[in-house]
Amino acid sequence: MTFQRKFYMACTMLVFVLPACESPTAPESSASTKVADAMAKDQSVVDPTVIEVPDESAIDIGDVEQSMRIVARLSELSTQENIVESVTQDMRDRIRLVNIEVNPPNPGTLWLAVRIDCVREFIERPVVLDTTILADGKPIDSFTVVLAEQANKNMYQKEIEVLFGQNDIPETMLITMESEALLLPEGTDPSKTDPYSVTEGQRTQAIMYAPVRIDFTAPGPKPETESTVESEAAPSEDSTVTP
Repeated sequence: MTFQRKFYMACTMLVFVLPACESPTAPESSASTKVADAMAKDQSVVDPTVIEVPDESAIDIGDVEQSMRIVARLSELSTQENIVESVTQDMRDRIRLVNIEVNPPNPGTLWLAVRIDCVREFIERPVVLDTTILADGKPIDSFTVVLAEQANKNMYQKEIEVLFGQNDIPETMLITMESEALLLPEGTDPSKTDPYSVTEGQRTQAIMYAPVRIDFTAPGPKPETESTVESEAAPSEDSTVTP
């Protein structure tokens, strides 16, 4: 074999060996690297590690439904040894049902304290809440209130008398509530809002409440209270009293 032929074969082998010695192709960049590259090129990409705090003003009617509950409890006006109250709560300690047992002697009046429990305030968009309290499906009282700043601290409360207009004490009574909430437009001034005439906004009737079951162990005629006797005995303003 001539020297020229040997030299040619050596060069050929060198051509095939050199590519094999090169570094292997770099693997594709990881997902995190791709996100970082995209963020560097496009500032509109959101950093997944940043937690944005929701704007209190950016609420809708669903937030209203989830942030309030109407609860009625036995009022201090009717706290007696023969009247026993118990409550049923869920895993979040929210009241689901109130039970009141009335033992003899039956009272002439029975008072409940109805309050609105709010877990948030309504700063930029106030809420008008219109609620009717019913006893066995019949309206016995109502209230309308504007909820705005510090609604979660200055909770509205009203005392209601559930035996008003009853001639007899029933065996049992169920107190329920029907409510409608109106989420007012952003920027509404609650101090200048007439809750009885305002109509603009988002409405919902899906307001949660805790029903109250009242059981009387000795049903019968309702006792006369001092105020009832006085109202029946006192003459009206246009009555003529004969000496």
